[in-house]
Amino acid sequence: MIDERLTTILLVDDEEVLRESVSDFLEDRDYRVITAENGFAALEIFKKEKPDLVLTDLRMPQMDGLELLKKIGKIAPEIPLIVVSGTGRISDTVQALQLGAWDYILKPVQDMNIIIHAVERCLERADLQLQNKRYQQDLEALVWERTGELQKANSHLAAINARLKKVLQTTKNVSVCTDVVRFGSVLLEEFAEHMAASGGSLFLCEKDGMRLIHSLETEHVPSFLPFPLKEGSILQQVMDRRKPLLNPEISLDTTIVTSGWQGYQNGSVLIFPLQADNGEVIGVLTLHNKTFPPFVEQDLEIGTILASYSCETLRAIYATENLRTSESRFRDLAEMLPEGVIETDLDFKVNYVNVKAVELFGYSEFEFLSGFNILDLIEKKQRNIARAALIQQFPGDGENAFEYQALRKSGESFPILFHCAVVKENGTPVGYRTVIVDISIIKEADRERSRLEEQYHQAQKVESIGRLAGGVAHDLNNLLTPVLGYSQLIYNETPEGNKHKDYLEQIIRASERARDLVGQLLAFSRKQTLQYQPLNINTVIERFSKLLRRTIREDIELIFDLQDDIQTVEADIGQIEQVLMNLCVNASDAMPNGGQLFFSTSMIDYHEEMSGYGLDASRKHLLLTVRDTGCGMDSELMSHIFEPFFSTKGDKGTGLGLATVYGIVSQHGGYTKVESEPGQGTTFKIFLPVVETASNEAQGVVEQLKNLNGTEDIILVEDDTAVKEMVAEFLGGLGYRIVAVENGQEALKMLEKEKFDILLTDVILPGLNGKELYLYARNLHPELKVLYMSGYANEIMGEGGVLNDDVAFIQKPFSINALAAKLRTVLDQ
Repeated sequence: MIDERLTTILLVDDEEVLRESVSDFLEDRDYRVITAENGFAALEIFKKEKPDLVLTDLRMPQMDGLELLKKIGKIAPEIPLIVVSGTGRISDTVQALQLGAWDYILKPVQDMNIIIHAVERCLERADLQLQNKRYQQDLEALVWERTGELQKANSHLAAINARLKKVLQTTKNVSVCTDVVRFGSVLLEEFAEHMAASGGSLFLCEKDGMRLIHSLETEHVPSFLPFPLKEGSILQQVMDRRKPLLNPEISLDTTIVTSGWQGYQNGSVLIFPLQADNGEVIGVLTLHNKTFPPFVEQDLEIGTILASYSCETLRAIYATENLRTSESRFRDLAEMLPEGVIETDLDFKVNYVNVKAVELFGYSEFEFLSGFNILDLIEKKQRNIARAALIQQFPGDGENAFEYQALRKSGESFPILFHCAVVKENGTPVGYRTVIVDISIIKEADRERSRLEEQYHQAQKVESIGRLAGGVAHDLNNLLTPVLGYSQLIYNETPEGNKHKDYLEQIIRASERARDLVGQLLAFSRKQTLQYQPLNINTVIERFSKLLRRTIREDIELIFDLQDDIQTVEADIGQIEQVLMNLCVNASDAMPNGGQLFFSTSMIDYHEEMSGYGLDASRKHLLLTVRDTGCGMDSELMSHIFEPFFSTKGDKGTGLGLATVYGIVSQHGGYTKVESEPGQGTTFKIFLPVVETASNEAQGVVEQLKNLNGTEDIILVEDDTAVKEMVAEFLGGLGYRIVAVENGQEALKMLEKEKFDILLTDVILPGLNGKELYLYARNLHPELKVLYMSGYANEIMGEGGVLNDDVAFIQKPFSINALAAKLRTVLDQ
């Protein structure tokens, strides 16, 4: 049944006897039938009744069937239209199909089942089209939803970025301050602006207490708070914890003891300790907001960053003030600063340089003091800008900071923050003092953030594609299983020498290739069971080359040099084919104007040259080489090709192809090496450990049945009708007694009545899944064995997608021989 209601069919024919006979036949099969004797009457009924399917003759009075097809096709193109006619003319058939007919049945109809089969087929097709349409709509809705989330995230990131840019400007404003009073007023006012605070104060620690440096309020703020601070007061708690504090409403916090100076009694409060390098608190900055809304966590985070930068500036200011009091103390402290400090005369000639500046730029102190011009430390294209910035300081008392690209003695360029101020003696300018900070780490962090954001967006796309690939692969496996199974049944029953046997072999091999491609989809979506088996790499390459010759461009020549004496490797065939496919795609892109693609295999003993590859020294290795004559790469590009998300193809590539190759080879215990030069092509060398003990590799897929018969009782559980019928028919032909059901509930009812030798079940089932079904069944019959089958078996996978040793499982789509052999193995254990 396609729907809960009866399916309605509109039958149009001018022959009353035929209408009645077909109508009775369809109604006996639970269809609701409406009849019309001509196209005109049928069209009116169609508009009123909206039937699910139309059966119509072509030759009728008033309006013939062709005209009816045309009009219904415009009204409802999704409704299946089947022509039942005896005109016998090919032109009528072609015209009917062009006008939208889904099927064509010739009169006289000798067997009414032909009509039933056509009706069911068309209804199923219509239902599939409806489901696909709904799926498309759901997918589009999901895309819109994800787009909305991304826009919200981008908006949030933009807001944070704006605040961080403002923080950077604040650090520049604070960094130019040269005395504590100026520092205190600028810092507090900048903090208040960032946090929309209505009040606040800055206290700096002295030996006996904390002195007020600046306040946004004139009332209730003492100029000095003596140590020890009152136990339990908010300032005392911050001093002890040495961490910022956020209190959204101080009046509601019973853990805080009033300090006694009637300071902050209500409202939202933010307090930041200012700390020295050793963690000691050297000051406290408080912010108060009596208006709504209160401070939030983001204010706390931004303020913490500001406080950190402010501490650095405050330390520099303390150092500067000490330097003014004593030249000796100035020199000692300057040498300890983590920034480069350089002083010059008014002509920019260096007359003092600290150790950090020597380390930073690579020049010796002697070179600096031998008439060196400080502007020569800046890239040539920015020197005039820097000169103008220094001159603008003269003859003022301020200090400014600028960003430049600096040059080390080696010629290396790096970004700096260039603080500059005029040096005065008795009020007269005598030169310039600069503090130079290497900000390479900050710039690299900005680039890393951008790269991570791009990786996140790319991962979202890959995740969506992966989910889609997994779902498609599951459905394709169910479709391929009966195709492969029935083809092999017919093949086994077809005598040798019959040309149809060759055709069937091609169908089987094509089905197997489709099965392998589905396996790659499952591997991409991480839903595949990895099954390691002895493989002859030459055989894999030969089979893969047949597909490659049909898919790669004709201007690329394929050349093979496969040694006969190679040993087998233990590998997953789908993963190895994925490696070959990714390398071939990469080579094809590198040869836009054509070229040659070489494949070679050979055995290689472990030796010193391979010692750095991380290979097992106790094992021999197979060397698989894939070489192209393309554009090649330089060493810089080669250093990144195995990085996830690295791509030279822009939006055309995911950046995962070669990263996947590296990961698969490493998972197999091997190593990937690349050799290339610009214009000389690229060579990939894949080292794989071989299997030391001889092992028979799986033979060809087209085999005759050998000793696979049985008489055991099997309960088969499969919700896909085509797969269920194929498996039941095949196993029944081998002598097994089969009871086939569609779901776990029906299976349990049969298990309560009868005893079976084995449960053959799909993993994904409506209601109980296969694994849950077996747990229930084992309680009824502890000796019952189980063989799982599925194209989507992550429910029974082990870690990393590798099948657990104690699980009997066969991957869809399977060959009938493989199913019979696997079943016989489980039963005989």
